[in-house]
This record gives sequence, C-alpha cells and structure tokens, in this order.
Amino acid sequence: MNQIRQAPCMHCGYNGPGFHQPKTHPCAGKTDAELFLDYKSQITHLETLLGDIKDLFGEVNDIIKFDSEGEFETEWDERMHKAIQAAATELEKDDG
Repeated sequence: MNQIRQAPCMHCGYNGPGFHQPKTHPCAGKTDAELFLDYKSQITHLETLLGDIKDLFGEVNDIIKFDSEGEFETEWDERMHKAIQAAATELEKDDG
C-alpha cells in the first residue's frame, strides 16, 4: 500500500494543482513499485544518452584541426577543444 506522498513529487518534480489526482499528475496513480521501474528505465535511458554524448565528443574532437606545428588552426578549433575537454571532465565526475 502506498503512503500518501507529499509535493513536490520525488519522481517527476510535479508540485501543481491536483497533485494527488492521476488525471493531472500521472505519478499519483502509480504504486511505489511502478514508480521504481519507471525510474530505473529513465536511468537506463540516461546512461545510453551519456554514452552517445561521449561518442559525439569523440567525433567532434576528431575534426578539430591542428597546423604543422601542433597548434590549433583556428580560434574555433581551440575553443571547441577546450569545451569538449571541460564537458568530458564533468562527465568523468558524474561517472565516478
């Protein structure tokens, strides 16, 4: 049996009118087990997206151009490289 949940919803963040009504807040009509399965499914989806993002960073990093001396060809290449490195660092923190 579900306990009466308090707003905001711990699952979706909803905090509006009809919080306990499934017509306005779908989580209100779900059991804790159903919410857990939804949550687990969302985590799996987000992990897949995270992998896709890492792959995309790799592909973008591959198109950054360097000159014959190993310097960035353009300011765009340098800025893009720094942005990718910063994002990759943040993703590593989240994974760890």
